[in-house]
Amino acid sequence: DFLSKIIKIEAENKIKSFLNKNSMKNFKAWHDTERWGFLRERHKAHQKTGEESIANLALSLHDKIRLPEWSKELSSFSWPFKIYYLDYELVKDLYFNHEISEKILEEIVTDFQNFLNSLGEEYHPYFIKIGDISPKDMGWHKGLQTGFTDASILKLCLKHESERVANELTFWRKRTPPKDIPVIVRPFMKLQQRNEFRIFVEEGEIIGISQMYKENCFAYTEEEKETIKMRCKRLVKQAHPHVEVESYVIDAYLDPQGKEILIEINPYAPTTDPILFRDDTVMDGRLYVVE
Repeated sequence: DFLSKIIKIEAENKIKSFLNKNSMKNFKAWHDTERWGFLRERHKAHQKTGEESIANLALSLHDKIRLPEWSKELSSFSWPFKIYYLDYELVKDLYFNHEISEKILEEIVTDFQNFLNSLGEEYHPYFIKIGDISPKDMGWHKGLQTGFTDASILKLCLKHESERVANELTFWRKRTPPKDIPVIVRPFMKLQQRNEFRIFVEEGEIIGISQMYKENCFAYTEEEKETIKMRCKRLVKQAHPHVEVESYVIDAYLDPQGKEILIEINPYAPTTDPILFRDDTVMDGRLYVVE
C-alpha cells in the first residue's frame, strides 16, 4: 500500500509537471495578470517616453483584425458590409475649440446620406458601427430594434448622444499617425440572442466559449451545448488561416439554418469583456452558459 501510494504520487507529479510545461497557460482566468505579461513589458518600454497606456497598447492589437482590414477570404465568413470613411481632418475641425461646427456637421451628414443612397436595397434598413463601436447605449432609439433608415444616426453620434461612440471618436482623434475613421454599414438583421457567442482563441486554439448575453438563461439542452461547441470549433478552424494574429476573440452568430457567421474580431487583451469568464473562472476550452 505504501509503495502504491508513492507510485501514485510520482505519477501525479509527472502529470502536473507535463501540464505546467505544455498547457497550463490555457488554464488561466481571463484577468490573470500573468496572461498579460507581454502587454506590461511593452508598456514599461513605452513608459520611458510616456507614449502609451496598457489600454492603448491593447487597442493597437486591434489594427490587424479590424473589419476594414479583413481579407476577401475572411469576409466570406461574415455578412456583407460597406465602409464609409470620416475624414480625419474634417472630424478634427468639427470639434475645434471643443465646440461642434454645425456647418461641418451638416457637410458630413449630407455626404453620408449620399453614400447610403448609393447602396442597394439590402442596406435599407441598416446597422452602423463607428470605428469599432456601435451606438447600442442609445437604447431609446428605435433604430436599434428596427434598423436605421437615414444619416441622422451618424449626426446624433457625432453630437455625442452615444457615450460609447464619443469615447471611440476621442481615441481615433488622438491616434498617431492619424487615420480616417471607418463607419461600418451592414444590412440590419434581427438576431436571436440565444445564438450569439464569444469565442476566445489563444494561438489558434479555443480556450473558452461564452454565451453573449449574460443576463439571460436560454436553457440549452446538453445536445445543444455539444452542437454549439462543435460549430464554434468549425468556424475557428475555417477562419483562423485568414486571421493575421494567432490570438483573438471572435463574436459569432450560429444561424439556425446551420451557417456559422463571423460578426467581428476583438483583441486578445484585458480590454475585451470576458462575459461569463469572471473572477477566477479558468479557461480550459469549456462552454459557459447561464444555467
